Amino acid sequence: MVQSRAEDVDQYLAELPDARRGALTELRALCRAELTGFREVMAYGMPGECLRFRTPEKIDFPLVRDLLRATAATRGPAC
Repeated sequence: MVQSRAEDVDQYLAELPDARRGALTELRALCRAELTGFREVMAYGMPGECLRFRTPEKIDFPLVRDLLRATAATRGPAC
């Protein structure tokens, strides 16, 4: 799914195939945990604007956590 007509992230995740939903749900939880004070948005038919992965099973979640922590620490624009 390249673009969705979902109005929010919950709806977007519900539309995903099972093979992608688990990884993106985990990624969302990680973003919510590490990026407190940031606002979750839909943009261009997808959640957020910064993180893109072609192959969910290859997501390096510890690396993503470190990057999110660094982003949160700067308190500037996320992207």
